[in-house]
Amino acid sequence: MRLTALLCALACTSTWTAAPAPARPAAATAPASAPAAAPQDPLVAKAVQRIAEVEAAEAKLAAGDPKAADALLARLKWAEKRLAAVVQQGTAQWKAASKRHDAVKAKIEAKKTATPPKPKPSPKPGGTPPN
Repeated sequence: MRLTALLCALACTSTWTAAPAPARPAAATAPASAPAAAPQDPLVAKAVQRIAEVEAAEAKLAAGDPKAADALLARLKWAEKRLAAVVQQGTAQWKAASKRHDAVKAKIEAKKTATPPKPKPSPKPGGTPPN
């Protein structure tokens, strides 16, 4: 009861003024269209993470290995589904992820259909090795 009376007395006096609003930090006043301040869609973030994993594995992929290439393409399909599920597909993050996806997919498909390098012929048995 005393608290409400005190609050009422403060509100009723003419000398009482409200405290000024605290200053907002510069990051909070940045425009929403700034790419660094814009939060990334969780689906895009997960797709980018999977694309990065596939990119790392693609670098180690041997040419002409269709089994390994198909496994990577299956992992990449997961990222493609995540990107397709994003509502706002016009964002910079989505466009960048889509470009990375397309680039790594093209590389894997090229390695899948490439002919594997021929192994070096082994020396004939019984011959003397060259000095």
